[in-house]
Amino acid sequence: MMRFGQHRRRMLIVLGVVALTGVITAALGFVMLKTTYLSSSTQANSDLTFPADGFINTSSDHQYDRALRSSLRFFQERTQIRLGLILQDHLPTGLSIEQQAVQRFATLGSAKQAALLLIWSEQEHLFKIEVSYQLEGVFPDALCRRLEQAARTFMLSSAPFAKRDFLTEVIVTMGIDYLDFQKSGQVHAMAIPSLSPLASMSQHFSGGAGIVGRNYAATLEQVQAAVPALSAELEHSMQPDQSLDLVLQRYFDSLRLGIGSPRLPLLSEGSQFFRMNKPHTAAYLQRMYRYYQKSMPYQIQQKEDLAVVKFPLNSPVQPILMRKNAEGLWLIDEAKAWAYFHLYEDGSSHPKFDSGPFAFAWRDQASVYYDRIVPPKLNGHADHASDASSNIKQGLQAAEARIQQHPQDAQAYQDLAEILQFDMYWIQAAAEMYEKALSLAPQKSELHWRLIDIYANTTDIDAEEKHYLALLKSTPDDALLKHYYAWFKKNYE
Repeated sequence: MMRFGQHRRRMLIVLGVVALTGVITAALGFVMLKTTYLSSSTQANSDLTFPADGFINTSSDHQYDRALRSSLRFFQERTQIRLGLILQDHLPTGLSIEQQAVQRFATLGSAKQAALLLIWSEQEHLFKIEVSYQLEGVFPDALCRRLEQAARTFMLSSAPFAKRDFLTEVIVTMGIDYLDFQKSGQVHAMAIPSLSPLASMSQHFSGGAGIVGRNYAATLEQVQAAVPALSAELEHSMQPDQSLDLVLQRYFDSLRLGIGSPRLPLLSEGSQFFRMNKPHTAAYLQRMYRYYQKSMPYQIQQKEDLAVVKFPLNSPVQPILMRKNAEGLWLIDEAKAWAYFHLYEDGSSHPKFDSGPFAFAWRDQASVYYDRIVPPKLNGHADHASDASSNIKQGLQAAEARIQQHPQDAQAYQDLAEILQFDMYWIQAAAEMYEKALSLAPQKSELHWRLIDIYANTTDIDAEEKHYLALLKSTPDDALLKHYYAWFKKNYE
């Protein structure tokens, strides 16, 4: 059913660490928006003059130019800070990165304007931040040095998307912190980007075309083995419980204390795996806590073994999704909050789908994709507090076994993708399985919509456009599709 409502907005996409609540990628910066029906390569000039959007890329890698350029423009529109980003394969002859930063910063804008400059030099594995004196109180030298050091981890990663993740995360997080400073007058600890353990397994995920499945169950065991156990005191104080209110308060306490461990017992098993993929730093969690406190009061809507903790409209937080495990104890499901909701950069949060197991709590809101995507039913693998690892792993093993037995069955790949996306929010991995399913069943238009959603969240703009164009060819009269693509083209020229 067609519905009409609000204007379209940019979405805060992050693959895990930069959003105001819950995880993203970052997000790293995801960048699509919700709307209603009513409503390439960048080459520097010879003198390296900054273009209007502040983006200069003289490197050999232009895969993420459109996403980064758009993030720069939006950052500048929101903050009125002049932001420049230089990507290069190597430093200019005879210049250190510090010398280059001083030279280039002088050409970025007027001396009276607040300004930031980011320089990424691939060959030397160097990242440099230059800050105007107007911003030194918000982004002090100590913070900039920590960000510069953090960049090296991403530069040395084998993951092809590591650079994009880091830069998008830094841009979005700096924007959030600056706007928060303007409102509160306080400088809070900035969330330093942290590389996912799975990034080092990128070759495992992106293997050759002849490989089916990716043995994700075994990958879970590898990642779990690297996660340290909680202290006995925290293990005891963060347990699930029959009291929904008590579990919710314990969750708030974990955010306040900055406990980012994937082994937090009150998290659903999918959320524990989600945190293994997208690390939650203490500063990020404490930011979440501050925004939840600003968004009080909340109301709880419950239906049988599911509950949604909702905050007032336009609060800068996502709802908190909760579910009971097989023992009747309440758990927090962070992974599903990210699978089912978009958090926009204007601070509002919207459900993605008209239907789904938690949809009883948002009948009063228009969804992002309306009925174009129908999420799966909750999986049959109940969450057991006594063994928080076996159930999803068993589901993954069963799905991968079906793929091995029926390698040309599109539904088998879709089933695996749905576990990765909706139960664990491993969306980079889910995208690969959806792409394989679509190659086997090109008539399934919903798979294009699912991939648009995923690529919007991973800021893979070219891949996102590919699926828009495929849908425009197969369903040219879809008004929602045409409206979304018009916005897409406007923002990613």
